[in-house]
Amino acid sequence: MAEEDNAPNTGEQNGSPPDDIDWKARYEAEVERAKSWRGKAEANKSAADELAALKESQLSETQKLEARAERAERELNELKTAQQRLAWRDEAARKTGVPVDLLRGNTAEEINAHAQAIKSYLAAQAKPSAARVADPAGTPQAQPNPNAGLLRQLFGTK
Repeated sequence: MAEEDNAPNTGEQNGSPPDDIDWKARYEAEVERAKSWRGKAEANKSAADELAALKESQLSETQKLEARAERAERELNELKTAQQRLAWRDEAARKTGVPVDLLRGNTAEEINAHAQAIKSYLAAQAKPSAARVADPAGTPQAQPNPNAGLLRQLFGTK
């Protein structure tokens, strides 16, 4: 708390700052204060690192092996869980026809529900269809050209 009182008194207790504040000096004081806090933080970090190294060196060989075995068991359990989720996703994809990459969930029920939701959504979407042609082998009915008579007179074709 004593460090917090090191800030210069600006007279801001009455609600309005005084006009004669030396802002450059105040800035320099804050920079120095930040440097001192940075130095303290670095010292604390190095002390914490030394303490962690000391604790590590004081552990017996069996304790080190036990910690290593616990980490390995944790990683193995995570891998088994991920493999089980992948198996559930594969099964749901095979049953519903939804791609595996679209399925989400952490349990078999969640994955199956998600697969069903995607399947029902895709089924509800309108399928695109080609244009319908009444007589695909026939020729289209051409509209009579209103200028055909004029063209015949000009070019003399019948």
